[in-house]
Amino acid sequence: MITPLRARDALAIARQIADALEAAHEHGIIHRDLKPANIKVRADGTVKVLDFGLAKAMDPPSPEASAGKPGYAMNSPTMTNRATQMGMIIGTAAYMAPEQARGRSVGRHADIWAFGVMLYEMLTGMRAFEGEDISITLANVMKDDVAWNALTKDLPAPIGRLLRRYLEKDPKKRLSSIGDARLEIDEALTSPAPDVSGVSGAPAAPSSGRGSRVAWLVASAAGLGLTALAYLHFTEGPPEPAVTHVSLPLPAGGAGFLGVSPDGRRVLAGLNNLAVRDMDAGEWTPIESARGARTPFWSHDGRSIGCFADGKLKTVAAAGGPARELCAETGAGLGGAWRSDDVI
Repeated sequence: MITPLRARDALAIARQIADALEAAHEHGIIHRDLKPANIKVRADGTVKVLDFGLAKAMDPPSPEASAGKPGYAMNSPTMTNRATQMGMIIGTAAYMAPEQARGRSVGRHADIWAFGVMLYEMLTGMRAFEGEDISITLANVMKDDVAWNALTKDLPAPIGRLLRRYLEKDPKKRLSSIGDARLEIDEALTSPAPDVSGVSGAPAAPSSGRGSRVAWLVASAAGLGLTALAYLHFTEGPPEPAVTHVSLPLPAGGAGFLGVSPDGRRVLAGLNNLAVRDMDAGEWTPIESARGARTPFWSHDGRSIGCFADGKLKTVAAAGGPARELCAETGAGLGGAWRSDDVI
């Protein structure tokens, strides 16, 4: 469960996202990976749509397009045909449209679906679709509906209807233009409708016209940045782990295999011999009892090393010492996994 935003703040964010998507779609580009992690809010409240790394150009206009049907993704010069043909699932599972989850060709309808998922999550504080793993999440996207009863009762009816049109499983029944979403959000915000704050209280004063929209945007700008950042904080997921870059000389004779110890402090090298060294200092220390060893691997606690030599699976202490034969090798041993219960 995440903290929901007030309706007016959620709609203000959604409107700016719609503006950005509309501009992209007008230039024949679909995003394909729209999600909270790709939405950023500047200090002045401006919302930015980032990471068009999976974006693709849409098919050029055709007689069907002129009849009102949306363009569909065509091969981009930055991606190979193999990676962009039907059957390839590209995107983030929880925000994929059903047709995208099935690996079908996608158009702007996929962005509109993801837009609806994000708006639903901002308004309810709930994940629209989730599962224990990616496959379950994708299955839920394709067969389940969101929990519509999670929407607050004081949400303007037009916005509720709008969400249902965003989240139609059938792309043919979904909104065909993100510009329609922007217009309907504006209409909902400027019409004499129930309070859109998401909090019970006195009804909002009726307003209309461009001046009212500008006044509303100015009035909400102060709170928009903080509330949007709160939403993004709770939906972006854990931060990326720190990455350490090191440069080490290889041991004499080279290294056909390199492995970092479980604690990240030592590195193991193996070709026809084994050698170990500290990550941050020191020299390579050969393990004399493991001559001829290949494809070594660390134990779960980093105290021992497993390897294959002389047709046998062997272990040896990382600090050195005699090797211990465990069993004969069947076929060509290519490394291993040493579990915490000491099963290899």
